[in-house]
Amino acid sequence: MCVGYCTTRLEITEGEAVLIREARGGRGAPNPAQVPQRFSTPLTAAEWQEIQRLAAATDLTTVPDVVGCPDCADGGAEALTIESPSGAESVSLEFRASLPAAQPLLDRVRALRDRLKPQE
Repeated sequence: MCVGYCTTRLEITEGEAVLIREARGGRGAPNPAQVPQRFSTPLTAAEWQEIQRLAAATDLTTVPDVVGCPDCADGGAEALTIESPSGAESVSLEFRASLPAAQPLLDRVRALRDRLKPQE
């Protein structure tokens, strides 16, 4: 069970990355006492192009929708979603797990998330 800021979401768009943290109370219920937190950073054209290149080279159709046992035994979970004009592809996996089909993109996104995450 997680209490506090348990859920984070990183949204990457051209020119900006935004990390959103949401609080949860006991048993995963929303915690109105803690408002969502937003941290953002501008992305350079080169950063955006690199992320686009890595996303284009990543084929999530070759992996199952769920890899491993995400969030089992309170180990945490991650999800990677790539949106394109043809639709969205997603995969859920254990927190910080390896995923060879998407590893270069995962490494880049994780580094960006770590850069935005507040030091506690």
